[in-house]
Amino acid sequence: MPINAHMLIKMLQSKSEQEMKVLTAQEPDVMHQVRNTLADTRVLLESKSIDESIEFTLWNGFWNDYGIHGPRREQPRDLVCSKVQNRGRLLNINFGQHNIGREFSYAHIGIVIANFQRMVVVVPVTSSGGKQIPKELKDAIIPVKSSDYFQFHNDSWILTHQIRAIDKNRIKKDLGKSIAFTPLMKDIELRVEKLYAPYIAKLHRDEVVDLEGKIDQKDQQILSLTKEIEHLKELLQSQAATTKETVE
Repeated sequence: MPINAHMLIKMLQSKSEQEMKVLTAQEPDVMHQVRNTLADTRVLLESKSIDESIEFTLWNGFWNDYGIHGPRREQPRDLVCSKVQNRGRLLNINFGQHNIGREFSYAHIGIVIANFQRMVVVVPVTSSGGKQIPKELKDAIIPVKSSDYFQFHNDSWILTHQIRAIDKNRIKKDLGKSIAFTPLMKDIELRVEKLYAPYIAKLHRDEVVDLEGKIDQKDQQILSLTKEIEHLKELLQSQAATTKETVE
């Protein structure tokens, strides 16, 4: 049964801060809506395959423990979830199932872009499956062949448009592999700059053009000076020959 969103929003707007601190179990109207949404979830899962329902249930249990309302929210799940994760590291990450539309979900590889105490910024990776890159995403997806990079078991797509910060408790496993200091990592960071910092990328391109212009000017100056030196050498040789003839 659909929830009564209008009623819930009105309650949020009308009740005082103190009234909103009352436990949900003591507010029948809210409890009724909670039961409705849980019932809707049950109906949804009943129409899914067993593996989909198991994956969702496992994720929901994890979210209940470590999610925003979970009692273990601030606790590292295990040792790997408290480690420093260096740039370029490959991690197996559970991107979750409480996502919307085309937001990235399920367990996939994530490439570390930046590390923080409890979080990492990652670029997700998915198997290409022999598909063509969608036209609208051609500037955001980086194809990588497993034959070029042993770190990937399959031909894959690196999804720079799905870059996100995650809590380290989402890390399922450190894969023990890295692409730091490879051309691929450089390509990822340049692509991220192009997508999310186009002004800075333009500044860098303008700086390169300016430096190339200065280099060209210096090359022209060197060429001019080289010709002048050759001319002076010829004059000196001519003067030396004239001096020699005079002496003789």
